[in-house]
Amino acid sequence: TQQTPHELRCIFQSMSCCGVAGVAANVVNAAAKNIVALLVSEEAFRHSKLGVAQVASEDATRSPSYHGEDAWKAVKEDVSPVAEIQGSSSEAASQEAVEMAEAKVEWTQLQLQELTAANDRLVSQVEAGTEELQKLEVDLKRNRLELDSAYDEKTQLDHEIATVRQQVANAKQELESLKVEFQKVTKETDVMRAKLSEAATASHSIEMQLRKSKSSNNQAPTAAPCSAVCSPSPAGATMPSFQVRVNAPSPSCAGRHSPEVSSAEVKRVPEARTPTIVPFGIASRACNSATSSKRGSPNQCLRRMASTPTPASEPVRASPGERRSVAECRQALARAEANSGKSSAQAMNAAVELAQILEEGGASEECGILLGHALAGFKRLYGNDHLDTLRAANSLAVHLDNTGDKQEAFRLYKLAKEGRERKLGAAHPLTLDSMYNLASFLWHTEQPEEAMKEFFKVREGCLKCFGPKHQGTLDCTERLVNILEELGDLEKAASLCRQLVEGLEENWGQKHESTLEAMARLSALLAACPGVDHTEVLEAHRLTLQRHQETLGVDNPLTLELTSSLVEYLANNNFASEAEQLLRQSWQACEKHQGSDSAVVLGFMEDLAILLASEESSDEDRVCESETLFQRVLAGRRKTLGATHEETLSTMFNLAMLLDQHEQFQAALPLYVQVRDGRMSTHGGLNPKTIESTLSLAMCLVNCGRTSEATVMLERQLADLDEFAADSLEELTLLCADKLGAVLNSQGELDKAEAVFRRVYNAKTAEGSRFEPQDIGNASYNLAVNLSQQGQAAKAEWYYRQALKVYTEAFSHQDSYCCDAMLNLAACLEEQGRLAEAESLYQAAAEGRRKTLGAQSEEALEAEAALRHCQAALHAQNAERVTRS
Repeated sequence: TQQTPHELRCIFQSMSCCGVAGVAANVVNAAAKNIVALLVSEEAFRHSKLGVAQVASEDATRSPSYHGEDAWKAVKEDVSPVAEIQGSSSEAASQEAVEMAEAKVEWTQLQLQELTAANDRLVSQVEAGTEELQKLEVDLKRNRLELDSAYDEKTQLDHEIATVRQQVANAKQELESLKVEFQKVTKETDVMRAKLSEAATASHSIEMQLRKSKSSNNQAPTAAPCSAVCSPSPAGATMPSFQVRVNAPSPSCAGRHSPEVSSAEVKRVPEARTPTIVPFGIASRACNSATSSKRGSPNQCLRRMASTPTPASEPVRASPGERRSVAECRQALARAEANSGKSSAQAMNAAVELAQILEEGGASEECGILLGHALAGFKRLYGNDHLDTLRAANSLAVHLDNTGDKQEAFRLYKLAKEGRERKLGAAHPLTLDSMYNLASFLWHTEQPEEAMKEFFKVREGCLKCFGPKHQGTLDCTERLVNILEELGDLEKAASLCRQLVEGLEENWGQKHESTLEAMARLSALLAACPGVDHTEVLEAHRLTLQRHQETLGVDNPLTLELTSSLVEYLANNNFASEAEQLLRQSWQACEKHQGSDSAVVLGFMEDLAILLASEESSDEDRVCESETLFQRVLAGRRKTLGATHEETLSTMFNLAMLLDQHEQFQAALPLYVQVRDGRMSTHGGLNPKTIESTLSLAMCLVNCGRTSEATVMLERQLADLDEFAADSLEELTLLCADKLGAVLNSQGELDKAEAVFRRVYNAKTAEGSRFEPQDIGNASYNLAVNLSQQGQAAKAEWYYRQALKVYTEAFSHQDSYCCDAMLNLAACLEEQGRLAEAESLYQAAAEGRRKTLGAQSEEALEAEAALRHCQAALHAQNAERVTRS
């Protein structure tokens, strides 16, 4: 209302041009009303005020997009008659107001454009801000998830840290207990050292007195008495790999043989055969026999060969007593590098010496770097064939061998060996050193034949250079004994072992540990050689055992091993009485010193019980003594070890087998049950000892007439073994199947038994099978028996012949297995009407049983009866043919 009409018109036009739907419409309405009201206020237009206002209001409210310029035209048209009345003066004033309003409209339009641009910028900024806000929300969610995950990991780590802390606490407690035990052992060691020192002093004083007495009597000097203190073993000597018995456990057949299946039924022909092994036998506890030697790891030193002198061409090194420390060697290397340069010969020699000192403490990366630098430096200074270059190559080869780079080590070994051989000759100590290292490398990398050739060359060179009694020669001899033993050349190994024993006796004495070890090895080799006379073997065993008893004592583990080894050899070679005498003597000697319940005494008692039980004689007194000894050992071990200890269960198992062997099945059954339950709780159901106990218990149930229980037990055991499917249990799996097949056969379930027997046969004859020919023969025999019982004689014949071929190659024609196969094959042929072939087989079987079992034995009489029946049938067949012709 304070504006002039011209100004209001301009405002009206500018606002109508903005084109904003909502806001512009309202502003246009208000402007139109004001303009009309102002114009009507003049006296000339007073009479049209209401009409103009009404027209302007209706036009403004007609549409939100109604423009102000059109409204203004409408107003002008409505009020034009009034304007004409006003006159020319009003027109001039209105023209001026319009011009002013137009100017203002232009200015307002400019500002409106600026505002529109600013609004667009604000809108784009808002949109960008919205997108950024959405991204921030996504990142926030992701961070929350990561935070939750991190919190979970932190919780888990806290738990693990708590567990580790508990383990550390437990380890600290164990360490404290070990410290206490170590202090006790240290005190005991100090006491022993004091005693050894006293013994050495006493020995020295005795030796001095003897020398004085010898000199005063003008007698020739003799050897000083043997000291109680053993001298240290020579370099490279190791103790024999005995199976030392902790607390002298007794030999046990448990876990070693499968129990023999005895049958209470009347023997039938044909009869199935499960693989049976004699249940009792003295366990070998001597040093590992031939074919069981083991390789050691490469020695952790730069030189493997002992006692090889250093030639004049080699740099002079400190003796072991004058060997410098690592710090001194580092200082020497630094001085050599400072005075002569890093590439000088002095620096290279100092680097090799430092590497040797470091290698003695274990192979390290620094040692390899030093030796590689030295080798490269010597090659640059002197060439490939210089002795210093070859020495560095030999040392670096040993380092690489110890750290696992076998290919490069082999190349350097050959380089050092061939170079020294060209420069120094084959019999030079340094050449022998490289040859020895190369031979050892070949042996440790599973190349025994190549290693044997190299060791023979080294030994020949040592014989020329040092002589037969030198430690280097003896070391090569010992290695050759190991290799020949592994390759199966036992006679040559025994011959070299004799020379080894002689050399060690001369160098170290008859009672040194290295000498005793070599004697035990020689005894084992002689026992394993097939062509060696029993007298020689027994003399070697007796002498070895005597020296062990005198040096180490009767109850020493090594002495016990030798005693058991000698007993086993005597028992296996028909010297049972001497074996029994040796066991009784050892038993009595140990009982005086340790008491009747000691582990050593119980072990000898069980050995004697096993020996008595394994005899084929039916002397009831010896059987009763064997049972009594088993009972005493069982009671002693229950008292000292407990009822569930494996040694106790092993003795119980042996006692059950003894009762089973003598058909006391009801007495053996509870023992088998206790053994199986004890091993089940201790070892689990799939342990070989537990499986063996289960099979023995099942066979005892069969003998007690509880066949259905045995069948269920065997089927369950076989199912467990099949589910476990371990290669290590394959033999036990097939043994369980054999037992199950025999039980099913005895029950008349021939179809099921055939499936089981055929499974065993297929497994044992599969390509790549590890089974012996005798095992395959047993599988063929069992399947043939089953087929014969089903009336399939033609199919059974082929399997019988296969079994007979295997048995004939493995045993003599009079062997019981061969006789059984011939007898059953003859019955099969007789069923097919081939009487002439059957008669010859019956005759061979009857003759074999007469020779092996006696003419009046049940088996021999059975074969004779079958032969007579076949001959009668053949005679009748021939008579019928004559009648027909």
